[in-house]
Amino acid sequence: MRSGRQAFKQLLHMLACLMLVRPRPYSNACKAYARHKTFNVKNGNIVFSPFLFIAQLGQPKNKQRQQITRCFSDERSTTMNLSLPRDPVLLASRLLLAMLFVFMGWGKLTGFSGTVAYMATTGAPLPYLSSIIAILVELGFGLFIALGAMTSPVAILLALYTLATAFIGHHYWTFSGMERYDMWIHFYKNFSIAGGLLALAATGPGHFSIDGVLASTAQGTTAKKL
Repeated sequence: MRSGRQAFKQLLHMLACLMLVRPRPYSNACKAYARHKTFNVKNGNIVFSPFLFIAQLGQPKNKQRQQITRCFSDERSTTMNLSLPRDPVLLASRLLLAMLFVFMGWGKLTGFSGTVAYMATTGAPLPYLSSIIAILVELGFGLFIALGAMTSPVAILLALYTLATAFIGHHYWTFSGMERYDMWIHFYKNFSIAGGLLALAATGPGHFSIDGVLASTAQGTTAKKL
């Protein structure tokens, strides 16, 4: 049973490599471990042979295969290379994340009296002040995310705001029936959006952003000084 689980985990790892990793050179240590017959070395790259691997699933996991797995795990941070273009995808992700906040912030601003009344029904403290804060955060920070300005700190603050509003505006545990289900969806939707914002904070806005332009300008200025 244990060997079956180990083989299944290794198979999943290899499938992930096949789907996500482009062939590129590994270190000499990895090339040395690639002598195992489940792998081939072609043009300096380690190439996984799925048919030979499947034939070896029933055999015990020997020391050499453990070294291969460890080698792939150690180098995956430098070898994984998604085929999607980084900067356009980051631009699209920023716009999609910002869209909800900008639209909601604009709606709250144009219908301010209704916003105050809604804040009162949700039990938000100081409904008038809460409405102003919500507009500034959603509309202002949303535009910052879309433009890619101060992206990482703004994304973190917006993620915290999104988590807080989940508890303030979507406390599903106080409802029942279909209304409870609707609030449950919105509650965890906020968590998912917060996760996307934290991922954006970690990766950065990409080249197509104000932050990217400023960083390129600063690098050019530094290079000229040197």
